[in-house]
Amino acid sequence: MLLRTSPLHLTLVVPGLIPALEAEATVGFRLPFLERIVAQASSEVVAPSLYEILLFHLFGLPQSGPMDLPLAPLMYSWDKGGLPLEPGWWLRADPVCLQPDRDRLVLFGPRSLELNQAESQSLARTVAPLFTEYGWQLEALQPDRWYLRLPQPEKVTFTALAAIEGRHIEPGLPVGPEASRWRALLNEIQMLLHDCPLNREREERGLSPVNSLWFWGAGEAPSCPAASLWQQVSWGKEPLLQALAAYCKIPGKPIPAGASTWLAQNSAPGNYLMGLDSLLQGTDPLHYREILLALEENWFRVLHAALRDRRLASLTFYPLNGHGYRLTGLQSWYLWRRPRPLIKSPGA
Repeated sequence: MLLRTSPLHLTLVVPGLIPALEAEATVGFRLPFLERIVAQASSEVVAPSLYEILLFHLFGLPQSGPMDLPLAPLMYSWDKGGLPLEPGWWLRADPVCLQPDRDRLVLFGPRSLELNQAESQSLARTVAPLFTEYGWQLEALQPDRWYLRLPQPEKVTFTALAAIEGRHIEPGLPVGPEASRWRALLNEIQMLLHDCPLNREREERGLSPVNSLWFWGAGEAPSCPAASLWQQVSWGKEPLLQALAAYCKIPGKPIPAGASTWLAQNSAPGNYLMGLDSLLQGTDPLHYREILLALEENWFRVLHAALRDRRLASLTFYPLNGHGYRLTGLQSWYLWRRPRPLIKSPGA
């Protein structure tokens, strides 16, 4: 007697997985069930390689440029407790640290700053007059999330923070007909923050200075697709996935301890989306092995078994390496496909 396949389809996004597997701390580290999933699945090239851009793609939301997306308005609404947006053009103006590397500057994002709410508000008050003279409104709602509201769009294109973090800033600086104003504004911000007493205090405490802002996530509030793309969304600690679900009015809840619990809780047919974000950039590399082992044991192993015993119809997996992998229950029995690591070992 044939077992009936469950009509559950899970899409799994695991940001930070590739950097963790490439780290020195995990050289030679093997994840057998993850390797089986990658080897047995059908794969396709996926253009979005940034977590934020991939999530917008999965929710059917438009991008505002090749390397940016209108994230600021929906995250502003989320940080305001779901408050309806005022008309305008929104962008993020996140605090960052620029460090010299020979004759260029490297950007380190808000996660590396250990900025608290009081410091965030103080620094925002320092730079706010530079914006008010244009009639623009700056709000530092969270230490790592500052927002700027303009009455109308600007003819300028920005680059998402994740695309430039840890890299030289030149390729990500504003471009477009009105980019010169934004570049000049960045220079003014940097000069103002250079002489800020709070930054001197932070450096005396061994902390990085907040010596610039990074503009990105610009646009007006995007429209969600008329038909919901997901039965349910499950999120981790990062707020974006939860904010997207709330914005598009899709049911959701926090990720449980493991796939066994998730499978026991979900039986309604449909497409489910989950973001396992425990490896997002900023995690101490010394803990990579521990986190990877937990993902392997609690998720990859259980989900592979669920495909084999037909509790799960398909698993679509995005490790943010430029590819998507789709594994069905039938494919999970392709024993001739040997396990294959997501990345090549050094010297391979």
